[in-house]
Amino acid sequence: MTAPFSIKEVFKAGWHTLRAHSGLVFAVVLTMFAIEVALQIVEKTLQNSATGATASIVLSIASAALGIGATIIALRLAEGKHATYQNIIPSWTIFWRTLVAGLLMILVVGGPLLVGAAVGAGVFFGSVGGNFDFEGAMTTGEWPWGAIVASSIVVLIAVLVAVYFALRFSMGQYAIIEGARVIESLRKSWRMTRGAMGKLVLFLLAFGLLNILGVIPLGLGLLVTIPLTSLAMAHVYLKLKHRS
Repeated sequence: MTAPFSIKEVFKAGWHTLRAHSGLVFAVVLTMFAIEVALQIVEKTLQNSATGATASIVLSIASAALGIGATIIALRLAEGKHATYQNIIPSWTIFWRTLVAGLLMILVVGGPLLVGAAVGAGVFFGSVGGNFDFEGAMTTGEWPWGAIVASSIVVLIAVLVAVYFALRFSMGQYAIIEGARVIESLRKSWRMTRGAMGKLVLFLLAFGLLNILGVIPLGLGLLVTIPLTSLAMAHVYLKLKHRS
């Protein structure tokens, strides 16, 4: 069976796209960083005030909107289409559909985590009793390892289920940018990621590793790794769309 996409190829394509449109890409990245810095400053200097709360809400909405716009630009560049800095402001339709889809994603992904945490806690306390003495266990070093392992397995399964759903619906935002409605975008994402989970997990690991490396040189590497991984993600979407 043909691989859904090549991790090396999508990152290579993302790098070439980044180099070809570095001016636009870095202008977008710097704008996003500026919004985040402004949000941090407001939260520290105007905390516990109505003005600070209002400014934080406005900046958070602006950050979400510009993040969607950055994705629009990344997708257009990955497709080889013309993109300008003005594309960083998404249309109202794309904005609200993306937010609603994001809320549905939180419910779908967060559901297994909440259930796993509840079941894991039930397994643990059901095995050791509801009055388990944590301080005593820390003092004596006598831990109920059987209960700990059993509850940990339950939580791990819940995390894996949550990651599975997150990856299956990870292409929904791009589908919305291309005109899909909320539920339609999730269906499209589910369909195009079928049979691609292994590659998506490896891509997610590479995605995370690159951005972790970007943090090391005082965070300056993020100016490169964030747009690179975003563009690579857009290329993944195009590969999966053409494949499906």
